Amino acid sequence: MDINCIFMLVLGTFIIGVRSRLSQPEAIRMDQFMTEVMRCARIPAASLALVSNGEVAYTNGYGTANQNTNIKTGSDTAFCLGAGTQTFTATLLAKLLANQKNYTWETPITEILGIWVRFQDTHRTKNINLKDILAMRTGYGNLDIIPIARAMGRYRLISNIRFTPEIANFREKFIQSDLLFVLVEEVIRDIGDDTFEKLLRKHVLEPIGITRPLFLSLEERLTNDFAGPVMSYNRNPYSIPFSALKGFEVIGAGTALCLSANDMAKWLLFNLEDGLNTDGREVMDKKILGQLFEPWMFRTEDAGPRSRGFEQPDIQVSYTKDSNTLGWIKGHYRGYPTFTQGGDLPGYESQYSIIPGRAVGVHTAIVGDNSLKAYAAKSLINIFALDMLIHGAPWFNARSVCKIMDDMTEHLTKLENATPSPTVHKSAEPQRPLDSYIGEFRHLALGDLRILRNESEFLHLKYGSYGNFIMHPTFTKDVFILESVPGSMWYFTHMDIFRTKGPCLAIFNSSFTEDKIESVYIPNFDTHTKTVFTRNLVIPEPQEEINVCGTGCKLFTPQSAWSIILMIFLAFNFRIYSV
Repeated sequence: MDINCIFMLVLGTFIIGVRSRLSQPEAIRMDQFMTEVMRCARIPAASLALVSNGEVAYTNGYGTANQNTNIKTGSDTAFCLGAGTQTFTATLLAKLLANQKNYTWETPITEILGIWVRFQDTHRTKNINLKDILAMRTGYGNLDIIPIARAMGRYRLISNIRFTPEIANFREKFIQSDLLFVLVEEVIRDIGDDTFEKLLRKHVLEPIGITRPLFLSLEERLTNDFAGPVMSYNRNPYSIPFSALKGFEVIGAGTALCLSANDMAKWLLFNLEDGLNTDGREVMDKKILGQLFEPWMFRTEDAGPRSRGFEQPDIQVSYTKDSNTLGWIKGHYRGYPTFTQGGDLPGYESQYSIIPGRAVGVHTAIVGDNSLKAYAAKSLINIFALDMLIHGAPWFNARSVCKIMDDMTEHLTKLENATPSPTVHKSAEPQRPLDSYIGEFRHLALGDLRILRNESEFLHLKYGSYGNFIMHPTFTKDVFILESVPGSMWYFTHMDIFRTKGPCLAIFNSSFTEDKIESVYIPNFDTHTKTVFTRNLVIPEPQEEINVCGTGCKLFTPQSAWSIILMIFLAFNFRIYSV
């Protein structure tokens, strides 16, 4: 059967529980457009919400939410938002900060959390604050492999942040860093005296009327109202195990929220209506909410193909992402200031936009490959829907969707400028004895990996709770091809989107003097930094002095902190023995 026919059978258009304020012809046109986008971009399921002038204009779900059970998508089906979580987190923070007097957006993180939090240099340690993290101006990258492989828990990650490689100078350039939301969540716990999930429900979601949120950190299995993650395997939809996303709970404040189209409509209206819920009750003061929309960091194209949106002449009407605010991304569409956010997780993409000047908003979420075409697709959906709300007549129609999307994808591909993997070929025998590679290797920020030999005489590379790879020798000396074993990370080397980028490699380096294996480099573990794991790595000495509580505060050193802990321990034991 033709592959397009298969996808048409998979997705279809199911109008379940639709609440529409579009006219019937407009609703039909919207559904036809969505069906064509999904066919062209090979999207198995999608969610859509439109709001206008203080009302829900349209919500719908499309396609199959669960490939295994064939459950259809409705407007109550939850999709994971990825970095789209960050506007919710920023709103929660604004509310918590407004309710106390000790801290502000500019208070250094180390002043809030204490001396156990440190960064790469003293300047950052003394100055990085909540505003820096939410506006993406710390100069740190994502280190994506940590949540993907579920490599470490929250406190180990916080401890390792001081070794995170610098991508750009502090406060000089936009660099996406969801990783630092581990600190944002810790601040929320400290100020709110409860978990992030409970505080978000209490202070933000429930007052808005969102009563059925799902969190990656809490959900143990999929429900009937949850769209499961999907990628393409041999050009067919393949369900990713929900467990594959559990590693993202460590940065849950930046990635972990999953919501339906109906709930996202309430969120868009809350922001457009200056902090009022759908009943007209004030959830947040207008001035406090307004702080979140002030731009703080300009976005540049060299930060990646997803960083700036689309501009003329690459597209007929510009849809831009110009600067980061506290959780949002400010840009323009048809000359109107636009605020957008969205993100991706393995098997998910999301994007939503509001135009306060026209009182309209759009949200879309999809499951499928995390490809540049998927990014083009969700952007095009937002553009079409915004035009539908503003003018009633988008500048393109369903017949031209595939061509426009291909052009957008080609533009993104040029910006990506990806370095192809070296050409290597598997061999039956390695270029040196396998025992030469066995052992433990360490990266200061990413932690440890192990290389061991199993009973089948294959080498295995293990990293984190999920990373387990068979190592295939190649004809290139000290280079192996990594193949994920069945499990939560099987998709990492087998899905179509990863195979098109070339093999996942482990490149070993030996010493010049003794020709012994000293380190291993795994390019696919991160796009911004060279992820080299080294044997017998010496951990650098910590910074000598850090003032964490402002002028007049006593300076602490790591040595003195351990001395205090030792004194408390001795005093406690002395008390026990005295009794």
